[in-house]
Amino acid sequence: MNEYKDSKKDSWALVELGDIAFSPEKTKPADKPTKKIKYLDISGIDNEKNIVVSYKEYLGKDAPSRAQQSIKAGDVAFSTVRPYLKNIALVPDYLDGAVGSTGFCFLRPYGGVESKYIFYWVISQSFINEISKYQKGSSYPAVTNKDVFSQNIPLPATPVQRKIVEKIEELFSYIDAGVEGLKQAKVKLQQYRQSVLKDAVTGKLTEQWREQNADKLEPADTLLERILEERRANWEAEQLKAFEEKGKTPKNDKWKEKYKAPKLFGEQEQPHIIPSGWEWCYFEAIGVVSGGLTKNSKRNSFDNKLPYLRVANVYANELRLEDIQEIGVTDTELDRVLLEEKDLLIVEGNGSPDQIGRLAVWDNSISPCVHQNHLIKVRLTDKALCDFIVYWLMSLPGREQIKAVASSTSGLYTLSISKISGLPIPLPSLNEAIEISNLVSDKLSSAIRTEEELTKKIKHSEQLKSSILSKAFSGHLVKNNGSDETAEQLLGNIRSAKQQLEQKAKLAKKKPTARAKKMKRRPIIDVLRESKKELNVDELFELSGFQGDVTPEGVEAFYQELKAVAETKGVKVTPIEIKGKKQGDTFEYKEVKENEAG
Repeated sequence: MNEYKDSKKDSWALVELGDIAFSPEKTKPADKPTKKIKYLDISGIDNEKNIVVSYKEYLGKDAPSRAQQSIKAGDVAFSTVRPYLKNIALVPDYLDGAVGSTGFCFLRPYGGVESKYIFYWVISQSFINEISKYQKGSSYPAVTNKDVFSQNIPLPATPVQRKIVEKIEELFSYIDAGVEGLKQAKVKLQQYRQSVLKDAVTGKLTEQWREQNADKLEPADTLLERILEERRANWEAEQLKAFEEKGKTPKNDKWKEKYKAPKLFGEQEQPHIIPSGWEWCYFEAIGVVSGGLTKNSKRNSFDNKLPYLRVANVYANELRLEDIQEIGVTDTELDRVLLEEKDLLIVEGNGSPDQIGRLAVWDNSISPCVHQNHLIKVRLTDKALCDFIVYWLMSLPGREQIKAVASSTSGLYTLSISKISGLPIPLPSLNEAIEISNLVSDKLSSAIRTEEELTKKIKHSEQLKSSILSKAFSGHLVKNNGSDETAEQLLGNIRSAKQQLEQKAKLAKKKPTARAKKMKRRPIIDVLRESKKELNVDELFELSGFQGDVTPEGVEAFYQELKAVAETKGVKVTPIEIKGKKQGDTFEYKEVKENEAG
């Protein structure tokens, strides 16, 4: 323990957490197999708000092996696994008497130390930075309870602790209110994005533009007809190439009959009403839908290895190319899986309905590059439609179509080449599709800039909190006046309380002797009156007959009676000191004479 000399922190002390807090007692829920317990583990902590948000219930016989700590309201729960994640919270009132996971180091303060004072200290970046130095393990980095309890904490007197906590909470409440407003703004921004996308794909965004340019626009049915003709021409060119590679020449046009025309859209199938001049079609009508490479060990021996995209590289209208791996490819596969600029890449499967079908546009930043089978590729016949198609699939109406075909009874949402091929697509004229893409791009870019500003402000609020905590624990947040108590006096009281707790634990472990079992309970004051010498706590516990009932309740009853006896006239309490540190007390009764009693 070091005493601060800083004038701002007169009478503060630098102590270890173990000097002012202790671990709760252990418990074994299995000892009471039919009793229901509330159980707190790391999953129950919101590490952004640092509060408990959930708990689990078990019968004692079914409790997890980690359910070993008997916790109380006000305990500070500090996750020892990856402490930098800040899974830290105060145990709420409704979990008083619950059971905590051994994944936490629970800090229960001694009298005179505020739980919230410790809580704010351990969530401070200063503490997190220091405790993180003690992490061990690569796959499961953690610190020990001993590491936590050995960390320093600056300690003022109790009234100053309370003032600091009150000031922190006052300032944090202002910041939290501001952050809540910023988060609401981000939610509204997301709603704005979806509103823009919906207006775009339903034609509302370009309604006026469409009227002004009606005489200049190629009808969508004409565009579709042209795309279908090009689609067939591309297929025929591929077939002729295949004949040539085999050294064959078709004798007639019968091979053209093998062409499979895309399914036409029926009036009754329209997902929603579209503007006059637009057309509904299926995805396969405007692009070639294909799968990718299946990863297997055989590919490691292939001579030709190329970079390939995985699901981990494709997000919502975003490519993340920091981690690109290679895969073996045969010459016969290459034409099918090689990526071209403006190819659409759609995620095939995901357990989350919000993530299924997320897509991005290939930008050809890596060339050559191929893709795995869990990414479905769509190569549009007219690539000028690319951005419009992306906006359709990102819009709420488009997402509804994806979810409708992706849902399954197993709970895993999956897409396939056939499901993607059959997705409905609203088709405007080509010029309108380009105009929509430009308008949406401008609006979404503006929204992104706004969101970045909001994110910066939210991050700044965290920095403000960190600054407040830094000032609080350096003695610069509140004035230290208003208290006659010093940290040293507080520590003296804590040491006495700690010694009493240790003594209680020691007494509770005592096994009653045969003699003790026969002894009847006697008032402690009578034992002192009869004794001709000073008695320590252990001797009083045995001679007053308490050792026959070594239970937590019996020990507590002994200390309550001893406390009253210590205040009785004639009883002298003498501290036992070893090397200047108090180790306990002795008790002695001296008869009070009548002339002294008054």
